[in-house]
Amino acid sequence: TFIIGEGSDVTIIAGCGIHCGSKEAEGHSGIHEFQVEKNAKVKYVEKHTAIGEGSGKRLLNPTTKVFLHENAYAEMELSQLGGVDEAKRINEAHLDAGSSILITERVMTDGNQAAESKNELVLAGENSKANMVSRSVIKGDSKQDFYVNLEARAKCFGHIECDAIIMDNGVNETVPALKALHPDAELTHEASIGKIADDQLVKLMSLGLTYDEAVNTIIQGFLK
Repeated sequence: TFIIGEGSDVTIIAGCGIHCGSKEAEGHSGIHEFQVEKNAKVKYVEKHTAIGEGSGKRLLNPTTKVFLHENAYAEMELSQLGGVDEAKRINEAHLDAGSSILITERVMTDGNQAAESKNELVLAGENSKANMVSRSVIKGDSKQDFYVNLEARAKCFGHIECDAIIMDNGVNETVPALKALHPDAELTHEASIGKIADDQLVKLMSLGLTYDEAVNTIIQGFLK
């Protein structure tokens, strides 16, 4: 549990590496709660990766809960860099008056990996703001599911932006949901799922990059 005191400005960087060296499953299940007090700011950067020569599954199940008090601000950068066989991520946020949050989630999967992200954002206070941004790259035979519920209970603004690049035989399901319980709530969303454009590849390869280098450059730029 992180308590960000009134009027303070804090940056937290968290990294987690899962190492699997046997046939037994290895994993990480972390529950992080943020209490961001009045007029306080927090930036949270979380990066996960998994390695190892073992045959056991590499499992990742993080839960992040954010409670923003009056005029508080939170910026969350949540990244899954690779190697995770199964991931189930849960993000929750509750916003009081004048508070705001930006959540950016970046996930890349390959092979037979699977990743699921469930997000519940509640805009409870007047003039609160929430922006949820998802960037997904799905390679091989992997699968990613992204769900987000954005609920407005007051005059507020909320936006969901989710984009996915599918390669090989990847599968993606994206479900953004908006729920307005106040007449002055402004909620928007945009979502796109597609492959890397051929003209982008041709342009980079004409500059001397190989096909693989061009694909990697596009993916890295997309995830940024």
